[in-house]
Amino acid sequence: MSTSDTQPVIEPHFIDVRSFADFTTAHGVNLIFVGGHRLLRFIYLVIWVSCIFYAVYIIIQATVNFINKPTGTTQHLIVEDDYGRDIEFVKFPTITICPTNIMKRSYVEKDKNISALWDLLSQVKIMDPSFVANVIKNSTKWVEGYQRHYRVNFDDLRNMTLKELFDNGGPDDDRLLHCLQRNVECEELSDYPYFVRETTSNGKCWRINPAGSWYGKTGEWGEMKLMFFADMQDYTSGDSNYGYTVKFHDNEYYWDGITGSHFMSPGFFYKVDLGLKKTKLIPKPIGNCDENLRNSTYGKHTEESCIQECEDRYMNRTCGCVDLVPPHNTPGYTACTLGQWIDCGFKEIVKFRMKLKDPYNRLRGDVDVEEDVGCSCSHPCEVVQYDVKLLSTSALSPIWADKLSKDRVIREIISNFSQPEFNIHYNASVDIVKNIMLLDVAFQTVFTTEQIQVITYQYSNLLGDIGGVLGLFLGASLFSILEFAQFTLTALHRQFFDTGVQRVRSTTSVSEESEEVEKITIGHAGNNTSVL
Repeated sequence: MSTSDTQPVIEPHFIDVRSFADFTTAHGVNLIFVGGHRLLRFIYLVIWVSCIFYAVYIIIQATVNFINKPTGTTQHLIVEDDYGRDIEFVKFPTITICPTNIMKRSYVEKDKNISALWDLLSQVKIMDPSFVANVIKNSTKWVEGYQRHYRVNFDDLRNMTLKELFDNGGPDDDRLLHCLQRNVECEELSDYPYFVRETTSNGKCWRINPAGSWYGKTGEWGEMKLMFFADMQDYTSGDSNYGYTVKFHDNEYYWDGITGSHFMSPGFFYKVDLGLKKTKLIPKPIGNCDENLRNSTYGKHTEESCIQECEDRYMNRTCGCVDLVPPHNTPGYTACTLGQWIDCGFKEIVKFRMKLKDPYNRLRGDVDVEEDVGCSCSHPCEVVQYDVKLLSTSALSPIWADKLSKDRVIREIISNFSQPEFNIHYNASVDIVKNIMLLDVAFQTVFTTEQIQVITYQYSNLLGDIGGVLGLFLGASLFSILEFAQFTLTALHRQFFDTGVQRVRSTTSVSEESEEVEKITIGHAGNNTSVL
């Protein structure tokens, strides 16, 4: 008789990898173990490992791309308002028109001191390097030498501000001869004045539709017609560009806070087609704009208004005043008198503009500006702009000019512009042709173009790329990843926390096994004998 007993047999810690390969949903793993010839199995192993490395490389690239948040823009038309109704009207822009002739000759030539001062101010705008070097070294001494050289005296002008100088010497209001919008006289459109004068760094300008209360439409119904008189005979000597610089913008922006002007010459008829455009950018930290910067002292925040604010802060810090008080004077700045400007502002504004335009001091001359102007400007997150398409005729036709010159109202207005004491005469029709500038403004469409910055590579793109790589190169899915994770965690757990896997099975002695085998053999032999 044989006896049998039951005793535990301890299996090794390592999990059966072949078993995992047989049952995993990832394709190709089992071929490494059951692929036939050893060479064939080795080739499968090399291919599978190579696919793993390449898939990991692609996944890392996709992850880095996702972290960097690449952006692009989408563009669409807004054809309905907030209530789902078709758009029939579009907000008409505020139009700011500045003459290139900042100071009238008739005003400058009245006083040689004003003439000399204006010449000095003009040099600041040119920013000649040698001039900059002399001013920065000692502006007061340089101005005193300037007065002695030209035999002038600025003492009587020291209490005047730059705004007063521009307002007194700039073109008069009546140089805007005519304004029509929707075939209605502009002054009849609303209770607000249809234009105001805005004193800017470019002189005294016309700001038309200042409240932004007008609305336009496509075609003649919504167009605006403007007529200006350039007064070219009253230009100061040295002004070679006769005409106007024009900006089309939302009413919440101001001249010194925006870029993008268009030059228009007298003697021409200009046709302007507009389109309203809105841009929205992604704020920091993904984008470059700062959503907290919405408004400035120059209207809505722009990079240009930010630079202008930097200049004001710098001037106020160094001189206690600013060149021109901004439209929204929330900091409470005071305007520099010409005396303050000569003693301090003259030098400091030159330093600021030189440092801003040439941060690495590459201007020629003995110039060294060590002080940081402290100007770091971010993009605005939302911008409202007007796309402008500008067409012009070569000149006003002689027939039209002759007809205009016979108009009693026009002739009466223009005849008042003559100033014989300064040899300024406007009598013949040719004077009208040379000085009249006509501007026709209309919309191409009432629809607004909206441009939005978006993240082009999002979480769904990352998952799609990872899934595509795993499926193409490894035949794996999400469940394959879960299986591999379970396999790895189980192996680690057994390695560090178990002493082994105990499987209980019945064992027999060698003799019992031999007897069992012998019985089976005899049985088979007996069966075979009976058959025979």
